[in-house]
Amino acid sequence: MCEFLANFKKKPLMDRKVQALNIIKKYPERIPVIITKNNDCNIPDIDIHKFLAPTNMMVSQFIRVIKKKIDVSPTTAIFIFINDTIPGSNENMGNLHRKYKDEDYFLYITYATENTFG
Repeated sequence: MCEFLANFKKKPLMDRKVQALNIIKKYPERIPVIITKNNDCNIPDIDIHKFLAPTNMMVSQFIRVIKKKIDVSPTTAIFIFINDTIPGSNENMGNLHRKYKDEDYFLYITYATENTFG
């Protein structure tokens, strides 16, 4: 588990839940997302772990945002996982939040990579 996630999960559940619900109340068209790199992945860790993703953003769009943040080569494929499941690229983030949000109301996403041409 990455250091950010370990520290974030040390906060009391109720504090994290209040934080997420306040975000959702203030930005009703966005969802709170925590993203971390898979431990077995050999690319740099993302520098920003908290995102407010638009509810209507597609997974494919979210992956493009992640690729830009970690500055990977165009030949590198990024895959995201939620509870060990790979969501469809045409699924929107709002649906993922409804299905997979944690008890603290954050959506936890892990990313990994694979070189598709090499």
